[in-house]
Amino acid sequence: MAKLKLKEKMSYGLGDAANNLTFSMVSTYLLIFYTDVFGITAAAVGTLFLVARIFDAFTDPMMGALIDRYGKNGENGRFRPYLKWAGFPLVILAVLLFTTPDLSDSGKLAYAYVTYILFRMAYTAVNIPYGSLASVMTRDPVERSSLASFRGLGQQVGMFVVGVLVVPMIALFPSQQIGYPAVIAIIGVLALIFYYLAYRNTKERIQPNKSVKPEKMSWKMISRTLKNGPFMALSLMSFFILSAMLLNQAVALYFFTYNLENEMLFPVYNMINIASLFVIIPLIPMFAKRFGKKNVTLCGFFIGFIAFGGLFYYQLLR
Repeated sequence: MAKLKLKEKMSYGLGDAANNLTFSMVSTYLLIFYTDVFGITAAAVGTLFLVARIFDAFTDPMMGALIDRYGKNGENGRFRPYLKWAGFPLVILAVLLFTTPDLSDSGKLAYAYVTYILFRMAYTAVNIPYGSLASVMTRDPVERSSLASFRGLGQQVGMFVVGVLVVPMIALFPSQQIGYPAVIAIIGVLALIFYYLAYRNTKERIQPNKSVKPEKMSWKMISRTLKNGPFMALSLMSFFILSAMLLNQAVALYFFTYNLENEMLFPVYNMINIASLFVIIPLIPMFAKRFGKKNVTLCGFFIGFIAFGGLFYYQLLR
């Protein structure tokens, strides 16, 4: 039941800041980069993203199973070494994603498939171990909740850098073909620093029980999971929330560039959006205690429905 120092909590949060520096860069800018800079059709990009997500459905649980079965409890722990080393291929592949080699149309599409799927695999290799790290840092549920809060704070830091600074930084370069890979390289170096600080300043205190062997993946396990009503409801809720969030991220820059004809409004929008989260997130526990988690969640859904419906209605009036 170790009490964690502030330095360790902040360092743990930097791990998710690093994750979001690369992930948010890709989820926010890769679509418009592919269509407007690299010259791939939107339909082809959509198919690419679908194939990659299907591939993720296998690689994500596979990564977790590999760590459970073959991970070694060495001096540095089972999960922390991934923060030290897995960030390098992730950053290199992120730069390659935003590079524009002189290829034919079919060559561009093949290049996009290879680099994007490899990037997703590299992200899995660092994100899965990072997500498991908090569980071995302390058994104290209060401290684990505190770690989750610092992780959320780190996420906002990463999203702030990507959402507010990237467009102005790209504009400093002579062309987007140069600006995109240069900016992601700068962001990648910052991510590597954050990963290293998370590796160096955290500690795995809980060792797994070696007498308990991890359960093998089987159809019985899958069937049991599919019959779990609350789990499936939460999974579907997460699916639709993330779909709406990622869709909003992917098309927002199109909206400001082509509908409002001012892409520099995009960083302003992100700044306001992230600032509002810093105000709202601390109030959520109070609202949940007063009105219940379910009611707060449903209220959030309703507000999101009104907001996105308003945007759709705005487009009809134009």
